[in-house]
Amino acid sequence: MKPATRKVTRNEQVNLVDLVYYLLSNWYWFLLGAAIALTVAYYRYSRTTFSYSSSVTAILKDPGTGTRSARLETYDNMINAVEMSTEELQLRSSTLMAEVVKALDADVYYWDRIKIRNVELYTSLSPVRMYFSREVEEPGYFTATVVPVDAERIRLDVGSRSEMIALGDTISIGGGRAVFLPTARYAAYLGQEIQVQKVPISSASWSILGGLRISHDKQILTLVERTFNAQKSADVLNTLITKYNERSVQEKNRVAQNTEAFINERLIIIEQELGSVEGSLANFKSSNNLMSVEEAAGRYLSDSRNYNSEVVAVEAKLTLAKYMLDFVNGAASSFQMIPANTGLEDANLDNVITQYNELILRREKLVEASSTESPAVKQTEKSLATLRSNILGMLRNLESSLEISRRDLSSRENTATQKFSTMPNKERQMLEIERQQSIKQELYLFLLNKREENALSQAMADDNLRLIDPAYASYTPSSPVRAKIALLALLIGLLIPAALLIARLFLDTKIRTRKEIEENIDVPFLAEIPLNKELRHLVWRSRKHKKGEQDPSPFVYDPHSHSVFTEAMRMMCTNLAFLDPDSKPPIVVATTSYSSSSGKTFITSNMAACLADAQKRVVLVDTDMRKRSLSGIFNLKHKTTGLSNYLHDLNVTLDDILHKNVYEGLDFIPAGAIPPNPTELLSRPRLEELTALLRERYDYILLDGVPIQMLADPLVMN
Repeated sequence: MKPATRKVTRNEQVNLVDLVYYLLSNWYWFLLGAAIALTVAYYRYSRTTFSYSSSVTAILKDPGTGTRSARLETYDNMINAVEMSTEELQLRSSTLMAEVVKALDADVYYWDRIKIRNVELYTSLSPVRMYFSREVEEPGYFTATVVPVDAERIRLDVGSRSEMIALGDTISIGGGRAVFLPTARYAAYLGQEIQVQKVPISSASWSILGGLRISHDKQILTLVERTFNAQKSADVLNTLITKYNERSVQEKNRVAQNTEAFINERLIIIEQELGSVEGSLANFKSSNNLMSVEEAAGRYLSDSRNYNSEVVAVEAKLTLAKYMLDFVNGAASSFQMIPANTGLEDANLDNVITQYNELILRREKLVEASSTESPAVKQTEKSLATLRSNILGMLRNLESSLEISRRDLSSRENTATQKFSTMPNKERQMLEIERQQSIKQELYLFLLNKREENALSQAMADDNLRLIDPAYASYTPSSPVRAKIALLALLIGLLIPAALLIARLFLDTKIRTRKEIEENIDVPFLAEIPLNKELRHLVWRSRKHKKGEQDPSPFVYDPHSHSVFTEAMRMMCTNLAFLDPDSKPPIVVATTSYSSSSGKTFITSNMAACLADAQKRVVLVDTDMRKRSLSGIFNLKHKTTGLSNYLHDLNVTLDDILHKNVYEGLDFIPAGAIPPNPTELLSRPRLEELTALLRERYDYILLDGVPIQMLADPLVMN
């Protein structure tokens, strides 16, 4: 019989509604996944050390906003000028943070274990504190366990060494010596273990820098620090600002300190020279009884003194210019700062010196933050060399101009002196001594004035950062956040089962529902046959029976029952009759499957019983000449003439192989003897002759075949 064909459109798209129902049907996996994820999250949350954050806001000072006189404003702008990027880099400096670590003893950690979580104790929270001298006896890097035993003793475990020590005793630990002293919380920790850990200062500095966040908006800086202790975070920020301001003031005062040293050195020399000149003048007047100038030389003497005063002023500047020139030449290779505002009254020279000193400070910051081989440092050194060359050129030009002025004034003075040639030689000697005295005295007073101005500039050095409010400890942990961890764990616990179920759905190649069959094949669907426990037991018995015994009967169809299986078989037989409305009995049905043990013989047998119950003439033919399962059911498996004999021997007739009424209205043709070539026998014309003869006698001819996966028999029979 050739079944009617119909075209089926395969649904290759994912139905979201079906997918949702599929996932909901496996709700217990989601419940299990969420429970496991929340359990793991709770365990990790319970083990994770709390982190605390503190923040501080500071204003970066702008020297141009103050109200000062013009002269003071010039000083202030010169020494207090700052730049946001440079100062932020300075705040992130590891050397600056090392000073903070030393000030707070932040390289010593005190740990307590509460349940399964480590908690950092800080300052007064720890029952003991370890004190040591950083300059002389700083201990090395170690981890020790401290157990308060009583009010006077503790047990100290370092590695494999355990000893009882008295509080306040100096002990050898690590690579140095230290003292353990109790705190106010000592009594609360009797018998409890506290872990003390000493780490390198560099490691502690980088650890704190790792938790530091800096942001800025115009002149406002916001610093956020995160550590394992709330008070420690606040102390780190406050100490960092304090150390930063101290260092900034020190750097600003370095120019003034160098200038002060230069002025004091020159004052000592000039004071000695001035004392010597004044002594010479006193001795000269005392030995020569010369107290005043004669009236006759008054006018020439007046002219000479006027020129002399101008020469004195010019020579003072010339001397100072030579001092500056010698200083700059001496500091050419050491990157020393050049004294500023020395009174040469050259605005261009003062500006260039100021720029040079600022570059010196910038180079030192860059060297501190990186190294002398940094490209930025090399570029700065090139700029310094250019500025130094400009300063030397300007000083030489100034020296040349002053020398010309001095020679001109000296020439005029000599002219007046020649007119005064009639004056006694002693008078001229006294004039020379007085001139030397005047030069030294004016230079001495000038340097004293500059020293006071320099002291004023040191007093004007101000902090770069001004705190709006100091950092306060916030005892609410910033991480881990329990709600976030629980939400993330819940999402993971739901997503993983969903992903696995979806992957299982898309990777599953088995046919499980009627809908999947109808969507993926183009043949009519007759019925669904349910599988219950009784049928499973029957199949198991059919596989486990002993050799030689009769196979268990597969006939489960009950004409007097309304069970699910019986009704399903009736529906299949009814649909079989209406499969092709144009066809009329006899109908030939050949059964096959993809693999063995799929229930092919079981369905064929019960379908024959159902058709016989409908008063149809039905014959069963066992075409599986290898396994002969259907023949074994009727105990016709061995030494029985059957289909193989009929196909092979032309003398065998249908009546020779047909067994009447083997089961309530069913006729049966057994498989016969096992041939060596079943496929070749099925391909002979004799099978078609047998089918034609059976069509004359029966309404339904049911052929029980073999699996199509392993054998070619179904293809030949088709």
